[in-house]
Amino acid sequence: MVVVIKSAPINQGASNALAEVDFNFHTDGKTCEDINECSTLNGGCNQICTNQPGSFQCSCRSGFRLSSDGKTCKDINECSTLNGGCNQISTNKPGSFQCSCRSGFQLSPDGKTCEDINECSTLNGGCNQICTNQPGSFQCSCRSGFRLSSDGKTCKDINECSTLNGGCNQICTNQPGSFQCSCRSGFQLASDGKTCKDINECSTLNGGCNQICTNQPGSFQCSCRSGFQLASDGKTCKDINECSTLNGGCNQTCTNKPGSFQCSCRSGFQLASDGKTCKDVNECSEQKPCDNTNGVCKNTVGSYRCSCKIGYELLADKTTCRAQARGCEITILSVDHTFGAIYVGKYFNFDRTKIRDLGPGKELKFLAYNPRTSLIGEVVVWGQPNGGSLGDAHGRFNNRNVAPKPRQWRVGDKFVPIDDSYCAKEKCESCRIPVLSVDHKFGASFVGQYFNFDRKLVNGLAVGQELKFLAYNPRTSLIGEVVIWGQSNGGSVGDAHGRFNHKNVAPQPGQWKTGDVFVPVDGSFCARVPRKTCEISILSVDHAFGPSHTGQYFNFDRQHVHNLGAGQTLKFLAYNLRTSKIGEVVVWGNSNGGSIGDSHGRFNSKKVAPAPGQWKTGDKLVPVDASVCKQV
Repeated sequence: MVVVIKSAPINQGASNALAEVDFNFHTDGKTCEDINECSTLNGGCNQICTNQPGSFQCSCRSGFRLSSDGKTCKDINECSTLNGGCNQISTNKPGSFQCSCRSGFQLSPDGKTCEDINECSTLNGGCNQICTNQPGSFQCSCRSGFRLSSDGKTCKDINECSTLNGGCNQICTNQPGSFQCSCRSGFQLASDGKTCKDINECSTLNGGCNQICTNQPGSFQCSCRSGFQLASDGKTCKDINECSTLNGGCNQTCTNKPGSFQCSCRSGFQLASDGKTCKDVNECSEQKPCDNTNGVCKNTVGSYRCSCKIGYELLADKTTCRAQARGCEITILSVDHTFGAIYVGKYFNFDRTKIRDLGPGKELKFLAYNPRTSLIGEVVVWGQPNGGSLGDAHGRFNNRNVAPKPRQWRVGDKFVPIDDSYCAKEKCESCRIPVLSVDHKFGASFVGQYFNFDRKLVNGLAVGQELKFLAYNPRTSLIGEVVIWGQSNGGSVGDAHGRFNHKNVAPQPGQWKTGDVFVPVDGSFCARVPRKTCEISILSVDHAFGPSHTGQYFNFDRQHVHNLGAGQTLKFLAYNLRTSKIGEVVVWGNSNGGSIGDSHGRFNSKKVAPAPGQWKTGDKLVPVDASVCKQV
């Protein structure tokens, strides 16, 4: 038998109420067994049915509460109380709720608190330039010089140059996020970074201009002074050679000068007042340059010519006339000796009849020189042979100035007595024949290679005839065979001509000058006039320039030299009696600061180079042409 015990309701308002107490009576008829109400339709509970002895209880899961019927569960809206504890968004759900966050935030591990999301930390928030994080959001912005595009992220460059040229004075160059002012060539940017100031290129190295630099706004221009023209480089000034066009308007000589030119005239002309025309100077009437006693002056266009009366010759100064000088050269016939080879050339053998008063066995001593070697000194000659193969007299240098040495003389050499009174006049004489012009009909390449002279000054030179003989030029000291012809070669002055003949001396252009003389060694080719010699004493050898010049110059008394005025210069062939050096000397009619003497001189580098110690006080200067000397 089953006994069902119904229990009375208990506190119907409670969440866990007993519906009723039910038991099953055991089969033993005595014991009551609990009925599990929950096993049937969950005891009618909405959610949880908990069986209890003789009863059961309905309950709800978390987030629900039991309705008043004791069985149904109603959802609890946790969000309605303090937002469910959520920091931002609380979303109620059946039996529960969920916290969430607004965009730009993320839920922290406590499930309630919202933390700001830093969007800028990932790919810069998608911003092109600047990303600024903000609570729950972020903002893109741009650097100076850019502006934000409509997408809110991309930055576009602002072209500052499009508005008022960016404030630049000249050139505005837009750059990403900026701009730059610059200037055109010839300007420089001022300190404000916008204004352009002109560069004065002329202030630095004259702008590179050779002469005149003119500054211009943003540039400069080179120009030249009068007489110059600008070169193709635009900077260098080239001289204008005015003389290249119509000779600059000059009548004769146009001399170009930097930026100018000057007209001048050849010797014998003077410049007219117009500065261009040349007028002939009549030297004969205005200056009377020729020897007043024995000379003749002839004016020529641009020059003049002095000549002398018959029996006189023109001196080296080309103005003074003197009686024609004579000398002689005696040919060496052999140089061998009876005493053997060591004497060969130490002695010379010659024809005794060439020397006046040299009888058999007689001895004479006199000053003479050898034109080939330019040695000069005392020679001694004897009027008998020494066993030489040719010649009936012999001689040698006499140890005064020049020591006799083997091979000092050669066959064909000449020895020349300075005092030609030792010469037999009918056997050997010399003369000086003036060179009147040096031009030639064949043109400039022959000028000075040939000389032109007066045919009547050479004995036996007929029209069309040719002669050859040994001669020399005292100005150049050149000696050799010359060939002359008794007709003109087209030279401007003279009816005969000649030149060196390739024996000893090769003919060359410029070798002869108008006013030179040529001197035949054998005087039988011309008129006979005795020769004289002179000696000029050296008074001192010091110099104002100091010891290195001592003896290179000699000092003497000007009154002993013809035509050596104060400040004048003369050149002539002369020798030093002590050293036997012979060559051209140059003398000046003024002191060089030497202790004694009012004039000075030196060798002139023709044959003999001037050197310190070359001259000593007491030496004698001996002009070969005695007309240089003046008797005092």
